[in-house]
Amino acid sequence: MLAQSFGCPCHGAQYDAEGNRTAGPPVRSLDRYAYSIRSGRLLLNELYAVGSVSGTGANARISRYPWSTPGTHVDGVEAWLYPIVPSQVTG
Repeated sequence: MLAQSFGCPCHGAQYDAEGNRTAGPPVRSLDRYAYSIRSGRLLLNELYAVGSVSGTGANARISRYPWSTPGTHVDGVEAWLYPIVPSQVTG
């Protein structure tokens, strides 16, 4: 049987099986790595931020954004209301 949720012991956050935030202080879903499988080996690529995940498993649709610091909103009206963290500005 697969776990239906995950509770973070450090910050008291709760996430569903797809990594969506369901309760607690974090402002977004769990970050993820892009990945590939080559010659039977799992390769982790770039880390990215997730706004939300709709659906489950292979049918899941992930709202993917460039990685940003953990307390930063990446989607919705909150992304416009809160200032950009200076360390995120590049170029």
